[in-house]
Amino acid sequence: MVNNKSLFILGASGNIGKQTQEIILRNPNLKYDVVGISVGKNIFELMKILKRFKTIKYVWSINVITISIKEKYPHIQFLHSDNTIDKFLKNDPLAFKLNAIQGSAGLIWSYHILSNQQQTLLLANKESLVLAGQLLNTLKIKNQNKIIPVDSEHNAILSCLEEGNKVHKIILTASGGPFVDNKISELKDVTLSQVIKHPTWDMGIPISINSATMVNKAYEIIEAYHLFGIKNIEVVIHRQSLIHSAVEFEDKSMKLLLSNPDMKQVISYALSYPKRVIDSTLKPIDLGKLEKITFEPIDTNRFKVITIANYCVKYAHYNSFSVALNSINETLQIYYLKEKINFYDYNFLLIKLFKTIKPLKLCKLQQIIDYHKQIEQEVINYLKQNQYL
Repeated sequence: MVNNKSLFILGASGNIGKQTQEIILRNPNLKYDVVGISVGKNIFELMKILKRFKTIKYVWSINVITISIKEKYPHIQFLHSDNTIDKFLKNDPLAFKLNAIQGSAGLIWSYHILSNQQQTLLLANKESLVLAGQLLNTLKIKNQNKIIPVDSEHNAILSCLEEGNKVHKIILTASGGPFVDNKISELKDVTLSQVIKHPTWDMGIPISINSATMVNKAYEIIEAYHLFGIKNIEVVIHRQSLIHSAVEFEDKSMKLLLSNPDMKQVISYALSYPKRVIDSTLKPIDLGKLEKITFEPIDTNRFKVITIANYCVKYAHYNSFSVALNSINETLQIYYLKEKINFYDYNFLLIKLFKTIKPLKLCKLQQIIDYHKQIEQEVINYLKQNQYL
């Protein structure tokens, strides 16, 4: 009898974390036991997860867990605060770790995972590689670790790779978000509900906003470079979100992955990689009923953040550019959600503030974290000086 694999779900109360739980519960063929979870501040969701998975032994949260919860689950080790992250992860060194934490907060988790030996990191946190791709890749090689992307585009690229055949170019597809046909000048009065209404994907608010600004695709360009070591990356508009990316080989042939826009398929493949496990709930595509698949060149004058991402890749040895891009975006998004800036200004300020960034090599984790905070403060100061705040 084969023992089940152990799994830590980091960001278990978020969108990807919840979908991962659903997949494991409905598909025992994956053979996973959820033994560890992190949940941030959502204690209500934590209680639901603990009832769902009797295999959980370790819990990490931002808030201190109440005595009543600890008494109800005496067999579980509850931890909190950043200085216990490594201890939490080392409770089961051979467990697979899914990092589905949102934003730059996910970096420290990826760092701790890859600092240990023979780890498998299922990476749904784009920001880890955007902020510290070189550092994390160094740890991956040094400690004989694996990184499996849990992102539809990079997961598709992983599917398309061929052993022994060099990739000439990566093609990332982008739906274009809700405003692909609008000029920037037309976005001054759009509402948050319009911004987060993605045409094909059902995502959380922060990622939906990043999709509307195309920052999400900019992150994916940088992420693809660090995952696959290729700088030749092209973005095309593909409104149907059925082709999840493609690779072009040296003989100019191309492989593309076609599937419905459903993250459960992506998560399932990451959990079972390199095999594919049957999931009867996933819907196939009937090619006979498929009306059209279209591709359009992306307008980089309209979506200037794509040019910024290409710049970050071109000068990847100066990672201050990609760190600053993330810090500027996260800070602007906070004040956009607080209604201090409108969507038009959000796009405008992102480009304007990035142009002030100087080339720096940030080699250590603390340097990256400190610089991220420095840029955040500079953005806040700019907003105050220009009477946004």
